[in-house]
Amino acid sequence: GETLLVILSAIAFLAISSYILEISHQFKIFFILTMAIHTSILFALLALALGLAQVEEGVAALLWGGHIGNRVLRYLVPLLFLAPVVLGKVVLTFMRSRDLHPEFGVAIYTMAFIIGGAVYVLVMVFHLNRIDMEKQAYMTELGYFKTALDKAAIVAITDVNGKITFANRNFVEISGYSRNELIGQNHRILKSGLHPPEFYRNIWRTIARGNVWHGEICNRAKNGSLYWVATSLVPFMNEEGKPYQYLAIRQDITARKAAEYLLSPQYVRKLEQKNRDLEQFAYVASHDLQEPLRTIQAYSEVLGREYAGKMGDFGEKGLEFLAEAATRMSKLVQGLLDYSRLGRENPKEMVDCNHVISEVLEDLERTIADSGATFSLHPLPVARGNSVELRVLFQNLISNALKFRDPDSPPVIEIDCREEGEDWYFTVTDNGIGIAPEHQERIFVIFQRLHNRQKYAGTGIGLAHCKKIVSMMGGEIGVKSELNQGSTFFFSIPKEPGDVYEQEIELHPADR
Repeated sequence: GETLLVILSAIAFLAISSYILEISHQFKIFFILTMAIHTSILFALLALALGLAQVEEGVAALLWGGHIGNRVLRYLVPLLFLAPVVLGKVVLTFMRSRDLHPEFGVAIYTMAFIIGGAVYVLVMVFHLNRIDMEKQAYMTELGYFKTALDKAAIVAITDVNGKITFANRNFVEISGYSRNELIGQNHRILKSGLHPPEFYRNIWRTIARGNVWHGEICNRAKNGSLYWVATSLVPFMNEEGKPYQYLAIRQDITARKAAEYLLSPQYVRKLEQKNRDLEQFAYVASHDLQEPLRTIQAYSEVLGREYAGKMGDFGEKGLEFLAEAATRMSKLVQGLLDYSRLGRENPKEMVDCNHVISEVLEDLERTIADSGATFSLHPLPVARGNSVELRVLFQNLISNALKFRDPDSPPVIEIDCREEGEDWYFTVTDNGIGIAPEHQERIFVIFQRLHNRQKYAGTGIGLAHCKKIVSMMGGEIGVKSELNQGSTFFFSIPKEPGDVYEQEIELHPADR
């Protein structure tokens, strides 16, 4: 086919050129000598038809292809085949009309071809450069899109059988597989088992028809954990209208699905059941557990009165330990009960935090006087909350500052508040014994103690109360401290419409 195309094209070109240039019969070669013009045109049409029939291969593909080399060849065809014939016709006509010497005609032809060819090539170069610059601009823009897509989405490409041929970094990170483990594997390795087979069959039916599929899929990572992705599957179609590969663009929506589950009726029912169980536990703690403790305490008192002076030192000390242990247990149970009750049926109201502080300081007046503590109180806001819970919060923080004081100097306690964005930011600062950094998370866990009860009494529930109260109000609590350098406990409370900032406060008598 290619040989025939070349032969037909050459014959047609030579024959038509000889007629255009009016070459004498004595200079024509072979059968071109007797070929009529219409026969030459027929040969040209046959060559054209044969070339169009095989534009994707051989010589024709070089001319009709879409690459830059094919484009250059198409631009050169007029220069190599049309321009010499037209220029030759013009020069021959001029020479015949002026009866000029052939050497002069050859010189004119050469100069005209060089100058005309140079101009043509320059125009072609400028045009190709403009096309190349536009292509580079498009490629740069495409690179930006690819970079943005790679950073913002989970991207994968598969062949028509679902075999992974490309996976970006986000895909590697969320799946837990390395890129080498993913490439060449079927997408089935990510199946979570959560979706029925019909779910996947529907996906394949959609994209096999050339349509884009949108939906949410739960996948399983290499470590067995599940993650949800919002997915768009885009088919790439060949010239026959059939898909040859698929582009998958995904967004991680695991956090959103978890939030939706927390709001689902199913989860709410579970939460309500757990709350009922907690209420039942609170009842058991307040009644069934307290009753035997009260019995132990009562009998300890009876034994102490009836056998006073008869049990000896060992017996009396043992009875004293028994009574103290029962009392500690009773306090622990009561503290646990109070902890479980926090947040239940405590309506919010506008609470003057300055007034709360004044009440707390009055309650602790004896302890404050014994310790010689001084307070620096700054204006506090009137905020929306529950007065009882806020009182428990401040009382626990101030009591801790008084309890864990430096034995060599009286406590100095500062209470302050400032606005930080959408929150009230409270601080309670002391000059006490401080807390080592490695223990600062532990102190907010219920029943956790850093010191023995002989040195510092307590149940280990106070700061757990504080953390739960602040969490229920939508804030956060923490501590900044170094050992032997005092502590600053801080907590935030979201501001709400109606909150105001008090500019004046009635200080505790110790400050006056």
